[in-house]
Amino acid sequence: MVPTRAALGTLLLATLPLRAQQPALLEQLGAAVKDCQLSADVALEPGVVPVLPSWSVQVKSTPIFHFDADAVDGRVTTLRARVEEGELILVGKGMLPDVVIEELEVDGATGVKSAKFHGRGLGALVIGLFRGTAMGALKKLRFKTDLPSVLKGDVLESAEKATPPPPTASPADPSAAAPPPTPAPPGPSFLDLVHEVRLTRFALTAFPERTLSMEPLLELTTGRGDEPFRMELSSATWRPARGGVPAAFTAEGTVDGAFTSGRFAYGADALAFSAGTLAGGRFSASSQEGKTSTSLSASRFALDLQSGRFLIGGVAVALGAPSRFVAEELAVSPGNEVSALLSLDLRGETGEIAASGSVLSLANVALKADKLKVANNRATGDAEVSFEYGVQHTLKVQYPVQGMEPKTVPLEFHGPFSARLHLENAGAGDEGSVTGDYVFKTAWPPIQQAAFEVLRARWIQDLPPAVKKVQLSVEPEEFAPCGPSCFGMRLVLTVEKTKDPKKKSSWFRQVCHPEGQATVVVDKEARAFVLKDAKLQPKCEGVLGVLVNFVAPFFAKSYQDMVLFQMPKELPFSVDDVKSGALWLEISGRVAWGKVPDGSQ
Repeated sequence: MVPTRAALGTLLLATLPLRAQQPALLEQLGAAVKDCQLSADVALEPGVVPVLPSWSVQVKSTPIFHFDADAVDGRVTTLRARVEEGELILVGKGMLPDVVIEELEVDGATGVKSAKFHGRGLGALVIGLFRGTAMGALKKLRFKTDLPSVLKGDVLESAEKATPPPPTASPADPSAAAPPPTPAPPGPSFLDLVHEVRLTRFALTAFPERTLSMEPLLELTTGRGDEPFRMELSSATWRPARGGVPAAFTAEGTVDGAFTSGRFAYGADALAFSAGTLAGGRFSASSQEGKTSTSLSASRFALDLQSGRFLIGGVAVALGAPSRFVAEELAVSPGNEVSALLSLDLRGETGEIAASGSVLSLANVALKADKLKVANNRATGDAEVSFEYGVQHTLKVQYPVQGMEPKTVPLEFHGPFSARLHLENAGAGDEGSVTGDYVFKTAWPPIQQAAFEVLRARWIQDLPPAVKKVQLSVEPEEFAPCGPSCFGMRLVLTVEKTKDPKKKSSWFRQVCHPEGQATVVVDKEARAFVLKDAKLQPKCEGVLGVLVNFVAPFFAKSYQDMVLFQMPKELPFSVDDVKSGALWLEISGRVAWGKVPDGSQ
């Protein structure tokens, strides 16, 4: 599986589904902007908002408040505005005239520098005579310079609403504690007059080391140093929430640059990263009536991953640093389907292989892929995976002698595992196919233990009357490879005919040191390797040696089919070849996800 969305932290307004609390997102973006050039058309709706003790702003009809703004170090330095297609009026109380605003030039530090305006009715004559009075009123207007407000079109400060004094304790009960003051409801603001904001130009550079978040999808810190974060909106609209209808937003634009620590959503998990870069990014996003739609493309998107869970082709890695994720020709559709060329170099202390409903736990995992083609969340291409495996295996020894109970021996195999995989349209579960080849080694001690436990088994065999009820016990001295498919054995064999078990007395007892060999055969159908054709030379002398030589063939027969290892049935691996060395055993075969051969036990 591949990431369900390329979450880019700097695209809070564009590359992620937008929640109803849109102003919070605008505020986050505004707080991150260092320098920008901004043009907007703010569609106003009729209403009145007090802005000064003796003046209010009134909107008639549906004018467009168009402005161009420049920001440096996060604050608006200049704002040039004009009013079209309606009226924006500064209404005075009493004898003060009404001022119809046409154009304004605002300095972020000092306020209105120049203005073009006219009066209405009799006010036109008053303004003609007393332009200084009108200009003085305009200069008293306080314009907001913080970008979170300006991005929402909320550019003008409103008159402060008086906060009622906190209640005092009752004189009848001076000791009674006064209840906490009730916060005053927010007063009217210029935002109440905003119907819609259309951003026609927004090119920005972000502050370094600013955290941006939109849980649960994204959290990151903007880049620092030589690679600043840059974004440009070619078009965007925002409409504030009204009457229970959530805010709405649409945007298209480009983005590139660097960012640092954060995390982004990947399927049902979140991947944490320490650094990232984006080049040639293009995005579109919309949020209408609470429903969101997002798409993204980029020529390159790279992350240094630190933690999280990465799943591809049935192999999951619990990530650790250093892990590298690079997507080229990235495209994320509105339906969260990802297409890209992925290059992966992933590391993790743990992981798992999930296939056909079963899971194999892994340790010290490494997964690599170069130009893995992903189309609509399904991957095609080659990948390499290596890890330390651990398999619990129960060895079961069946004896071909009536009355001889099977013997079970719990064993644990562990060692290095590596596989070269080919993914063909592989998705998150069992979709598509994963094939390839693998090889793993296991240390010799569990193999030797398996043989020792079997060879220690005691065998009571009904023999001819002369030697009836003879007891044989075996103590291994050595069991080790003697060639590519050969194993050598040295045993201590004790043959005893008991007289009185309670007194531990015997009619006779003979100790010998037989030696022999056996071959290893791969049983592909059972996906196992088996010890066969065990041949032992008793090497006993004397009268009792004849007896030992007589029972030796039975002894060899008992151990000629000893399954030393069998692939667990839930794992999609064949067993095709077995090699051995002085201290290891190597097993190799093919991988076929969901195509486990029959005959597994």
